[in-house]
Amino acid sequence: LDYARIFQFPSFYRAQRRAQFICEDAPVLEGSYVTIVLKNVPKETMATWHPSQSLWSVFGLLPHERKMSVLNYTMTCTSQLPDSVKSKDRLLLQHGFRRMWVNPTFSEHTHTRKSRNNVYKFERFLRPGSTSVATIYAPIQFGPAHALLFHPSFAADGTRLEPASAVLDRERIPQVLGSHCQALIASGSLGGCEPTRIIAKRTVLAGEIYKVHRRSIVARFMFFNREDINWFKPIELYHEIG
Repeated sequence: LDYARIFQFPSFYRAQRRAQFICEDAPVLEGSYVTIVLKNVPKETMATWHPSQSLWSVFGLLPHERKMSVLNYTMTCTSQLPDSVKSKDRLLLQHGFRRMWVNPTFSEHTHTRKSRNNVYKFERFLRPGSTSVATIYAPIQFGPAHALLFHPSFAADGTRLEPASAVLDRERIPQVLGSHCQALIASGSLGGCEPTRIIAKRTVLAGEIYKVHRRSIVARFMFFNREDINWFKPIELYHEIG
C-alpha cells in the first residue's frame, strides 16, 4: 500500500455528516423490497449456493468508503490469554459489516483532548483491562461502528489452536471462524480516521557527563555506531528538567 495514496479528510466528522445527509435522499427507502442483479458471479459460488439454506447479506457503501486510510479504534482488552498480545500481531478484526486480517499498532488512549502535537506513546502490548488505540490500514468506514478483535491461535476457552501461520490466509476467514470459536481479546468502537496521528516509541539514552556548562552539558558514550552519531550530531537532546 502506497502511503502517498492514503486518503485524508479535512474534517472526518463533517464528511461523515455530509455522507449520511446525502443518503437520506436515496431513491430506495428503508423497508422497501428491491431486486438485485449480480454479474460475473463465480461458478464455484453458484454451485454451493442453495436458496433454502444460504443467506447473502448485501451492504451499501457511503461516499468515500471504498478508499483506503488510517483508522483508529478505541479497544479495551477483555481476555486473559496465556500469551500476551503484541503490537503488529496478526489478528482478525470485525468492524461494522467488514471482516479482515489486520496488524494493529497499539498506542496510549487519552480520555481528554488531543495530546500536544498529536503525538502518542507506542504500546508494545495490549494489557488486560486497559484501553488502547489500535491503528490499522483499512477502507474508510463512517461511524458509529463497533469493533471486535479475535486471536486466531486461541479458542474461546483459552486452548491453543493450530499455528497461526496456517490460518492467516485471507480467503480462509469463513473456514477459520467456522471450525472454531475464536478467542475474543478486545472490543471497542471506531475512534476516527486520522492519518496524522503520530505514534512515538520511547527510548532511554544513557551517557557519561564529560563537560558541564551553565546551560548545557556534554555527554559521551551515548552512541557507539557511526550512523547514529552522525544522525544525532545536529540535534540537541533535552533532559526532562531542561
